[in-house]
Amino acid sequence: MGTGSVFCKCKFLCLGAMVLFLGGCSGGGQQEQKSAGQPLVERNTIATILDRGQINITFNLAAERYQFKDKNNEPAGMAIDLAKMIAANLDVDLVMTDTSWEGLIPSLLTDKSDFLATTMSTTFARAQQVLFTSEDWYITGVSIWTKEGNAINNWQDLNDSGRRIGAVAGTVSAEVAADYFPEAEIQTFQIDTDVWEALVTGRIDAGMNDNIFKNTVALNYSGKLTLLTTPRELVKTDTWAYAVRPGDEFMWHYLNFFIKKVKENGQLEKLEEYWTKGDQWRVDYVQPGMQLSETRKNLVKFIGISDYEKEIGDTYRVSMQ
Repeated sequence: MGTGSVFCKCKFLCLGAMVLFLGGCSGGGQQEQKSAGQPLVERNTIATILDRGQINITFNLAAERYQFKDKNNEPAGMAIDLAKMIAANLDVDLVMTDTSWEGLIPSLLTDKSDFLATTMSTTFARAQQVLFTSEDWYITGVSIWTKEGNAINNWQDLNDSGRRIGAVAGTVSAEVAADYFPEAEIQTFQIDTDVWEALVTGRIDAGMNDNIFKNTVALNYSGKLTLLTTPRELVKTDTWAYAVRPGDEFMWHYLNFFIKKVKENGQLEKLEEYWTKGDQWRVDYVQPGMQLSETRKNLVKFIGISDYEKEIGDTYRVSMQ
C-alpha cells in the first residue's frame, strides 16, 4: 500500500487522537481565559471541511514552479501539489481562488480560505494577524537583480537617495527593501512580471524578489537581467509556512502533522526535486501540446493525488472559483 493511501486511511484515527489530546490539554487554558474576561475562540475547521466535503484555499497564482496557471489555465506548482495532498488525505474536493498577494490574509480572516498554503514567508508583522505553523515547508531568501550592463556590482551600493528599487507590494521582498535600503526610493508593483519589465525598461535600478525566481529570470531574461551576488546572494533568508486563523488550534496541529509526515516519508523531497531542481515541469505544464511525462505521472501516484490531476485520475476533484 502506498504512503499516500496509508496517510488517508489513518486520518480519522489521527483526528480522534488529536481531539482527545487537545481536550485533555486545553481545560486549564480555557478557565484562565474565561476568568480574565477574554472569550475563547473555538474553531474546528477540519470538521467543517469534512462536513462540506470540500476544502477552500486562496492562492496568488503568479509564481512559476510554486503556484501558477498552466497551459490549460489550471493551477499548478509545488504549493498546489501540497494543497492537493491535503485534500486527498481528507478525501474532499479542492476549490481554489486566485487573488492578489495583498488579498491573501484578508481572505483567511474573512473565512473565504480555510487556511493559507501559499509561498508566504513567516514575519513578525504577519504573525500579528495569523498563526503560522511551527513546521516550515520551504526555506529560501530574498535576492536582488539589476539590468545587464549596469555599473552596480554590490547591492549595498543601492542604499542611495538616487536609486529606485522595485518589489511586489505586500511581500517580504518589499519589507526587506524598506529595511535594508532606507535611503532609496522603493516602488511596489502588483505582480512579479511587472517588476522585471520595469527593470528591463529602466524605470527602476534594481528589482527585489524571492531567490526562487533565479532560474526563471535566467531563462526568461537571459542577457537582460543580472543577479547580484556581492556581498552575498541572499540579502535575507526566510521560511515559508502555512497560516491559519487565530484560535484555529486544531487546524494548526493538523497542518504541522501533515508537513512533518511529508518530510518524513520523502514526499516533500520528491516534490522539491521535480519543481525546483530541473525543468521537466516546464515541459509538462507550460509547453503546448505536450502530455504529462512518466516522471510526473509517477510522482502524482507517489504523493497520492491521482484524482486531483486531470490527465491521470478517473475523476477530477479540483475546481477554481
